[in-house]
Amino acid sequence: MLTKFLYALMILSVISTNIYADYFDDALNAYDSGNYIKAFELTEQGCNNNDGRGCGFLSELYMNGQGVKKDVLKATELIQKSCNLGNAFGCTRLGNMYENGEGISQNLDKAREQYEQACKLNNASGCVSLGLMYYTGKGVKQDVERGNIYQDKACKLNYGTDSGLGCFLIGGAYNSNGTGVKKNIKKTIEYYEKACDLNFDQGCYALAGLHVYGKNGISKNYSVAKKYYYKSCQLGQQEGCTNYTHIINKRFELLPKLSER
Repeated sequence: MLTKFLYALMILSVISTNIYADYFDDALNAYDSGNYIKAFELTEQGCNNNDGRGCGFLSELYMNGQGVKKDVLKATELIQKSCNLGNAFGCTRLGNMYENGEGISQNLDKAREQYEQACKLNNASGCVSLGLMYYTGKGVKQDVERGNIYQDKACKLNYGTDSGLGCFLIGGAYNSNGTGVKKNIKKTIEYYEKACDLNFDQGCYALAGLHVYGKNGISKNYSVAKKYYYKSCQLGQQEGCTNYTHIINKRFELLPKLSER
């Protein structure tokens, strides 16, 4: 099974015009079929040819001991090379490692630097991670407004659920007071809808809730809520499945109360 990082690299390979794209597709296919040795050989070749995706892939193989003896130090060196070669996913992955002390000593300053580089390279996950650091004041001076800027950028990059999370977070900011922006339910709906369109389950679930409660100028509408609960359910949100069933059965009293959300 592809890790989230390798899946991101796979998506990049689809849109890449890199001359080494064929080797990369072969490496992904080998990995997904369990042939880690072949995946290792192909990605090592790609990395030696200075393809950042190959270095990122190779790093994961070293980190997990797949097709090669596990070597965390080597994995760290390779993910750094991937980032240096301009691979945004490599920068985000390295930021994760520094933030969480994964295989290397935790260093929040370096985590921030890597996320900044990734976000500059238009990696949605890097922008989200950077925004979260500013939201919480983790390794930086807390600055919610700045955090919102990074979540907004992530959202506008339109990159699947990574962007969807950014949309959801900035939408939530507009749904609250004291979150760096003026409360604006219209913008909340706009961002939640985009999160849902990007298949981020919590965006769909939150939209459904807004129409269940019918507050802040939104009309209560169980039909609309049912639609969004259904999509959140399809995306794996179990509470969405439960609430969808409640609406189908007209058991509205079983829907979560506002204080439960």
